[in-house]
This record gives sequence, structure tokens and C-alpha cells, in this order.
Amino acid sequence: MSRADTERREPRETTTSARSRPSWKDYWTAAQTISTKDFENVPSIPCARNSLLYGIGGGTAIGCTRYLTSSVFVASNWAVASFILIAAASWQRCRAIQLNETEMVKRLKESQVEKLRQRTAISTDTTTTLDKK
Repeated sequence: MSRADTERREPRETTTSARSRPSWKDYWTAAQTISTKDFENVPSIPCARNSLLYGIGGGTAIGCTRYLTSSVFVASNWAVASFILIAAASWQRCRAIQLNETEMVKRLKESQVEKLRQRTAISTDTTTTLDKK
């Protein structure tokens, strides 16, 4: 689109709706609710440590490599972006593995309980038939 086309556009509606974008004041208010105590729980969050370490390592490596061929500004952008992508990807992968393991343990427990029920039902049946004789 040319500059003339963008100037001819009508301005957006200024009415607030349920899907209106938050203002900078909203972001600032949300940022003020974060305290240092919030970061004390990070080590206890599953997968947080590994995903952050992978993100830091990957971001540093990519940022340093990018710095060899470009400016500090470009390299830092690459480092931050790669940190976020690597940390998010490793977080998702770790959580998916944990979910699969949890489901597998749940299924194994259920099958063991079912086997135990069958054994007790069989043993009670045999004892009652033996008692009848």
C-alpha cells in the first residue's frame, strides 16, 4: 500500500469493546504487581530450571555467533529472541513428556488395581467352592 492509501483510511472506532487492546497504563499496573517473592518459587516449578538453562545457553551462543557478523544491537536482538524461542520450546517439550509419563503411571495404577480386583475375586470364588465341598 502506498502512503496515500493509508492516509485515506478511516480512523478506527474509538468505542471500547470486550476485545479492545489494553493501554500502556494497564501494562504498567500489571508490571507493578510483580514482586521479588514471585521469583522465589521458580526452582519449584517443574521444567523451569532446564528450560531457562537451555534458553540462556542457546541465546548466548546464537547472540555471540551473530555478533561476529553484525552489530551489537542486531546480535542482542537475536540473543533475546532465540532465548525466548528455545526456552518456550524446551518448556513445552518437557511438559509434554511429563504429561505422558503421568498418564502412563495413571494407566498402570488402574491396571494394577484391576488385576488385584480380579485376583481377589478369583481367590474368594475358589475359597467358597472349596468350602462347599
